[in-house]
Amino acid sequence: MANAYRAFLPCLALLLACPDEGPGPLPPDAGPEAPWVPGPVAEAFEPERLELAWRVAVTTQRNARMDRAYFRGLERLPELGFDGSMSLTWGAVRSDDDGSFGQRNNGWLYAVTEVDPSPGMRLFALADRIYAIFAGGIAQPGDVYGRGNRFVPLAGALEEGVVGLRTYPNRGRPRVQIFATPHELHLNLADRTFPHLLIGDPTERWLGVPLLNLQNGPLRDLRLKVVENPFFAATETPFEGIVAGAVTQVPFLLTPKAAWT
Repeated sequence: MANAYRAFLPCLALLLACPDEGPGPLPPDAGPEAPWVPGPVAEAFEPERLELAWRVAVTTQRNARMDRAYFRGLERLPELGFDGSMSLTWGAVRSDDDGSFGQRNNGWLYAVTEVDPSPGMRLFALADRIYAIFAGGIAQPGDVYGRGNRFVPLAGALEEGVVGLRTYPNRGRPRVQIFATPHELHLNLADRTFPHLLIGDPTERWLGVPLLNLQNGPLRDLRLKVVENPFFAATETPFEGIVAGAVTQVPFLLTPKAAWT
């Protein structure tokens, strides 16, 4: 069985998320449960990248006042110039084409931007060389190594439309890209954890894929399905769920149809 890794993308043809208000248990006289039938499939949508303009402040010491403001939830952009309440001086900076902004230096960098997505859209972000990114009082980790494939939800950004971050850019300029999508979930296929496939071995293996919950509510009773294809048999893996506005890696069970060659 050659070219096995070509099967990893099509095998994730369906992820079914049951809402909180799922159906209750079957009554005693209801008979056997009907076989599973796929529900409507969300139309493919390429996430839209938003244009960002930042208010940036740099300081030699970490600013506890600004940290507290992030956790309370920012309601507006800081005014340009010196802000006596925060002891920070804010300037205006636009992002480069790749989302980079600011300068590499040995000091703390605080930055705030506004987002205004279309109605019905949800947000997630790439946050490279960032310690933490904040929206609506919710903190998400950035990727200090700047690998370019780690995404986090911004579920808290839709209410106030303000996103803030904190970093120490001695590894390089921060890079932030914010995307909008109408979907409630996002599977980050750029950050898959592949199994080791061994020649002559038909053993079941697991494929890990980061799942972003872009809603303000939890998802429960997930079913992670691998659709039958030339390489793998169909499988279904139950998953307890994911809290609101969070990201976690979910497992898809890969059952080869034959040993790898």
